[in-house]
Amino acid sequence: ALENRRIGHLEFHPSTIVVGACNPAPIAPDGVDLAPPVLNRMYNHEWQVPFDQWYEGMMKGGDWSDVQAEYPILEADWEKRLPTWCATIGRLVKAHPELRETKELTGEKGMPTIRSWYKLARCLAAADSVSEELREHVQLELATGLVGSLAAGVLVKYLHGRKMYSAADVLDGKTEITLDDDHLDQL
Repeated sequence: ALENRRIGHLEFHPSTIVVGACNPAPIAPDGVDLAPPVLNRMYNHEWQVPFDQWYEGMMKGGDWSDVQAEYPILEADWEKRLPTWCATIGRLVKAHPELRETKELTGEKGMPTIRSWYKLARCLAAADSVSEELREHVQLELATGLVGSLAAGVLVKYLHGRKMYSAADVLDGKTEITLDDDHLDQL
């Protein structure tokens, strides 16, 4: 099972990244959609090639070797952000029971389940290393690919409605914090 990072008796090296790529079923020869339990174990992304990069490569005779995208490198201690994201998502899902488990298929590949919410918390903890100007876009992309667009929309709205505190203002006594137990992750 790929989720267990193994095939048969062959166990993957810890640094192995598992990626699956496929065309949508309607345009693939003998294509079939993956079953929901399989989709729920994956991040599902609708890949779009930027036209400008495609065009640049075409004008160079089909050579895209110098079209480089800068990919963020995760900090070695990125998992330190995981408890915050787990608490944030846990509180959101507690407040919205309809987001706990998919009850009916919507045609989307991402679906809210306990499994996919935890995977999203891990992804968002890792994504915190992305530059500030891309953070919201990346959060929405990750959430849509894991829990679907409806649940992703609720998450984004929840994140926007949260009060964030300036550490300097709190330490200087300029801001008083009054949080109940359901909002401790904001601190």
